Amino acid sequence: MALAHEWHDGTIAALKMALDEGLDQHETAARMIALLGPEPQAHAASVVRALQYHPVPRPHLKDPGSRIYAPMFEIGGSCHPEPLGEATEETLSAWADALDLLAAYPLVVARLADLLWLRRFGTKPYVYAQAAQQALRALWAYPSIAEVYRADCLTRALDITAEAGMKKHTVETVGELVSAAKQVLVNPEPMPGPCLRLLTRLAALSAKQRPVELAGLLDAAGTAFSADPFNLDAVMQLRLQLAGADPEARRTVATDIVELWERAAEDAAAPLVAIRHLEQALAVARTVGLREDTQRLLVRLQEISRGDQGLVEFSAEVNLPSEHVEAFIGQFLAGDDPRAWLARFGSYCPVQADRDAVAEQVRAAMRESPIYYLTTLVKLNVQGLPVKILSGDDARFAQAVIDHDTRGITFWGVFAAEILGRILADPRTTPEAIAGFLTEGIFDEQVSDGLVRAFGHFAAGWYEEALLCAVPRLETALRSASMELGLVVYTEPAAARNGLGTFVGLGELLAGLKGLTPDAERAYLTLLLSDPLSLNLRNSALHGLMQQVSKQDAALALHAAATVALWHRTTTNEGGASPAES
Repeated sequence: MALAHEWHDGTIAALKMALDEGLDQHETAARMIALLGPEPQAHAASVVRALQYHPVPRPHLKDPGSRIYAPMFEIGGSCHPEPLGEATEETLSAWADALDLLAAYPLVVARLADLLWLRRFGTKPYVYAQAAQQALRALWAYPSIAEVYRADCLTRALDITAEAGMKKHTVETVGELVSAAKQVLVNPEPMPGPCLRLLTRLAALSAKQRPVELAGLLDAAGTAFSADPFNLDAVMQLRLQLAGADPEARRTVATDIVELWERAAEDAAAPLVAIRHLEQALAVARTVGLREDTQRLLVRLQEISRGDQGLVEFSAEVNLPSEHVEAFIGQFLAGDDPRAWLARFGSYCPVQADRDAVAEQVRAAMRESPIYYLTTLVKLNVQGLPVKILSGDDARFAQAVIDHDTRGITFWGVFAAEILGRILADPRTTPEAIAGFLTEGIFDEQVSDGLVRAFGHFAAGWYEEALLCAVPRLETALRSASMELGLVVYTEPAAARNGLGTFVGLGELLAGLKGLTPDAERAYLTLLLSDPLSLNLRNSALHGLMQQVSKQDAALALHAAATVALWHRTTTNEGGASPAES
């Protein structure tokens, strides 16, 4: 077969010399680079790049090749090698040349032929599928390649049989996967990675294609990996997969998995690890429908107090010059009109309006403490129960932004308590003055009357009463404003999942006001009152979850009321209600 490129004898010799050393694919690529010298032929360099792809499953990608092979590294918008789907015709033809020139080396044949098959190169791409399939199977016996990668080669060979419709080769390859799994398991200390890769691929076969040995292999793997709950769970999950739709078989396997994680929780060295194990047991119990186990695990998780978790609280003190503090507080109390004091108080928003600036501040903090943000984080509520498991860059960044804003609100709470205390201590701040301020905006007389009492409770030092009096009335006002703006505040029975009509929650109400009220103030109210990943005052207070209400808590609730009091109705040209202004 004629070659598409001119290959120097020295180039071919260098490639073969590197392959003759019997190294793995990445070491071979490095040797090729060294032997080819600083200015290799372009088509020879493409052979090196082919060996530098990593076999990493990425099923979410559209390109078939990129779903299977990833570049060696990706930084920002650049990567090396290029994504497989972007390889040029010149590169593909160079791979086809090299496949002919280096046909005696399974290592390079397996990679080049698979890449060409995935790109469906040439008039007979099926030929590349056959070559790749045979070479990948041969690599199981390649001693210099790590066992886990050899297992990947076998599973990829089986995938190719499905892609190319190789029924005969399917049976042969399944048998080789079974033999390979047996070889791994007879080792005194079998490696879980290769074994689980092989067993997972076998379990994914249709019921007709699955080998009869699979159940025995899973039993052997369960025994071999019994000391590690994570590996044992992986084996049991495969057993659950094999159970299919058989409810009794699924319940039996699921019960074993639940017991596994409960034992692991009892043996866990750290309380938070035990909680995580119990959550994994709970997830299985819920998925399979083990109602009694689900109820029991929920009770166990709820019984774990913050004191039992071994958590360490960190605090820090910041000393601010008293003259700066007084100057800041004093600006709220300028003049002699208490309604103006309350208006200034309510106009302060502790959440920054410039969200791009917040994002940059958060990213800078993440760069300063990168290790913290590389781990999976568990967000706890005020009772110490897990609220959310944060994994992945996007989830950690989103929570870091929430934490940044929450710290700002908490810090403001210290000042809010002092400012409000001074406003209410002034004899000019009468109930009538407070009512006059509140009724200038969207609060009606009935809501305003309740909020006046809440301010009075705060002045008397009854902070719990102030909070519990303010929050429901604040929600009433927000619900009324939403109705006036034409937003949905009630779900009809026909639209409800359980067939019962219900009012939408406060968080949903606030979300509906986006674009209709000042964004920073709406974000502040959401974090303060209803976001379970932030302060969540409304739900914590009204669900009986706050053992003690602080002066700062009450001050923030009343500050929220003062903020909403500054929202005013505007009208459209047609005379209807339009977004509120602050």
